[in-house]
Amino acid sequence: MKTRYALLATAAMGLLLETTPALAQEAASTQAYVDQGDIVVSARKRQESIMNVPVVTNTLDQRQLEKFQTDDISKVAEQVPGLVVGEGAAAAYGAQISLRGVGTSVLNGTVDQSVSLNVDSQQFTQGLAYTAAMFDIGQITVLKGPQALFFGKASPGGVIAIQTADPTPDFEARVRAGYEFVADAKQGEVIVSGPLSDTLGLRLAGRYTRTLGYFRNRAEPIPGLGGIMPKPRRGTNSSEGIVRGTALWQPTDRFTARLKVTYTQNNVDGKSGQFTSCPDGITGPGGVPFIGNPDCKLDRNFGSVDLDPASFNGIKRGGHQFSDIEQTFGVLELNYDFTDALKLTSVTGYYDVNEQDQFNASSSNGAGPPFSSYTHYNRNDFTQELRLTSDFRDSPVNFTLGAFYQKVKQHKLGIALGNAALRLPAYFSNGTHSNPEESESLFGQVLWKVTPTLEIAGGARWTHEDRRHVYINLLTSPDPVALAVPQLKSNRVSPELTVTFTPTEDLTIFGALKKGYKSGSFNSSGSFRPGDDSSFHDEKVKGGEMGLKARFLDRALSFNLSGYYYEYGDLQVGANSQQDTGLIVVRTLNAASAKIYGVEMDSSYRPPSIEGLTVRMAASWNHARYGKFTNAPCWGGQTAAQGCNQLFARNANQTPPGPAGAVQVNGVYGFYTSQDLSGRELLRSPDFTATAGFDYEQPIGGGMKLLFASQMRYSSKYFADILLRDNELQPAYAKVNANVTLYGPDERWELSLIANNLTDHLIRNRCSSSNAANGLVLGGIITGGIARGAAGVDEVICTVDPGREVWVRAAFRF
Repeated sequence: MKTRYALLATAAMGLLLETTPALAQEAASTQAYVDQGDIVVSARKRQESIMNVPVVTNTLDQRQLEKFQTDDISKVAEQVPGLVVGEGAAAAYGAQISLRGVGTSVLNGTVDQSVSLNVDSQQFTQGLAYTAAMFDIGQITVLKGPQALFFGKASPGGVIAIQTADPTPDFEARVRAGYEFVADAKQGEVIVSGPLSDTLGLRLAGRYTRTLGYFRNRAEPIPGLGGIMPKPRRGTNSSEGIVRGTALWQPTDRFTARLKVTYTQNNVDGKSGQFTSCPDGITGPGGVPFIGNPDCKLDRNFGSVDLDPASFNGIKRGGHQFSDIEQTFGVLELNYDFTDALKLTSVTGYYDVNEQDQFNASSSNGAGPPFSSYTHYNRNDFTQELRLTSDFRDSPVNFTLGAFYQKVKQHKLGIALGNAALRLPAYFSNGTHSNPEESESLFGQVLWKVTPTLEIAGGARWTHEDRRHVYINLLTSPDPVALAVPQLKSNRVSPELTVTFTPTEDLTIFGALKKGYKSGSFNSSGSFRPGDDSSFHDEKVKGGEMGLKARFLDRALSFNLSGYYYEYGDLQVGANSQQDTGLIVVRTLNAASAKIYGVEMDSSYRPPSIEGLTVRMAASWNHARYGKFTNAPCWGGQTAAQGCNQLFARNANQTPPGPAGAVQVNGVYGFYTSQDLSGRELLRSPDFTATAGFDYEQPIGGGMKLLFASQMRYSSKYFADILLRDNELQPAYAKVNANVTLYGPDERWELSLIANNLTDHLIRNRCSSSNAANGLVLGGIITGGIARGAAGVDEVICTVDPGREVWVRAAFRF
């Protein structure tokens, strides 16, 4: 099948060589745009009014994104109800996106995201890619609910589709500079765009950002215990550079070629996770002051010492903590119109990411940590899609047919060095994980106009996948470990049926039934022994939604309403697994089910009596609960009486009365290891979220105009960790953003004052529990017994979204 795809791609490229010049810039853009009051999108890979698309979407255009300095995915979430972002504990995992409560909850670099990213028709399922695309954007469309047909592999939670800006028909150059006062961030960007000839247009865009950091590292290393003074003393201290080039060629009115290449480099010095809960104080029973001086509350202060090279043999960069991410991706899209009603599209994509990070593994801020963490991760993807689309305007039947191929190579090296100052071994772990993937799929959809106002669309995607896992424990042998399941193969069909009724141009009623899945994979963190099973299988979803889209008052008022219900099975979650030896380990498993249902609405209004004013509002009520999840991990120190009463593990000491704190089950002494979270909330799934805002733009004379804009996001409480521990609860909050911009004549220049998060809320985006006061590995905590033990209960550490930011920004256009 790969050979057939390659031949078809070559044939499509051959069309490019046989064409003759024609007028450029008449190419139909793949980007969404506004046409006579309609937002035109390509959610079904055909240009059509958003009113006619039977999919729940939130759309943000370039101007709306720039108003509030939206340059990362967490700020997109502030404008989309139901979208929540969590950052991974280490850079190799990337962002963890949740939509309607459906999201990735495990720290595993080789697991597919539940909400996939699509940039200029190129699909990404690894979380690191979210850091690379947020620049020079034409539009972002968030498609909610399972998406199986049009965005590469199936995505059970939704798709975030980003369309970057294309070359402009006329020459345009823009220079923009900004400064943020609180984190001391400086940003500059340059964009040059325009035609080189009647048939060729180019666009080159670049941006550089340097940030000293919002948070302050208060760590004070204790001499002789393996820690040194952290450098720098602010977090997250970072620099980011991004360059994108776009070429758009239209040699005839039937053929277009669009090439986009993006390169990004992101360097972070230091680490900014902070302890937010220390229930037993900061001193562990082992007597080593790992937690030296934190206030253990959510604020701008954190602590994490760097690593003394004298105590960590082989540590890199003098023991300083860092994260470096380098990404390159490109997409070539070829479109050929055989006739006015039949189009062939070829989309060829390439992605390469190279990431290294080194951290203080326990975030200790007095003594050095018991061990360090170093990761080197590399992944490259090749994708090819071919798609044939019809647009027979005189026929009630149209179709889309296509094929998709993906090949992935990924490799991860993980090293944990021991702290010699604490007389610990030189290595805790040293191993490599290789996880190649190959995926082939065929997809199609038929649209039938039963009447001019009633459309029925049915389609499906068939996918075959082959994934492998090769693990080498470099501490024991240079040969691969004989895993129980070294290869996974799957064949899946994801069908979809939609009905769309449009009695008028300003009213659409739709319904959809969907069935999808998310690919299984392997655990690629930690160590494995011969015979261990590192695999987990496909996650499945089925359900549907109904909704309406309406415009009133001569299209001054738009209103959308939808309801949905989905059942998820074999959820890929972090759960406890009992090995043949009786040992309990935490792995990504298909260990849970869930039911998710809710109601969403959004509206916008342009009062005819107040020219220049637009008011927007959107809200989402979402009920996301586990159906069955009986082997969820317990938090350290959780007793059987507190709910840690599942999956009993025999203890080696069977002499009555058994080990301290042990429980007796049928004459056997041991401890429970798991809790039952059936019926509880999913991770990062607030029951209610809402956004509201306005734009008011008015001329003030001399060709100038003034813009006032504001936006609010409200979220009810939600849990920031899968353990659902009270100490990891993010309380309800409201964020308010504001913008004042003065535009010069013809918008040749602009000056902006932007204030985000005026309410100054610090938001937990991801938390974890650990025995940090006793160095993670020194013990002292009893879990699943009748008592707690000398170390009490786990501390909580969280990565945190910063509070208020204030930008001044100036731009000039030529």
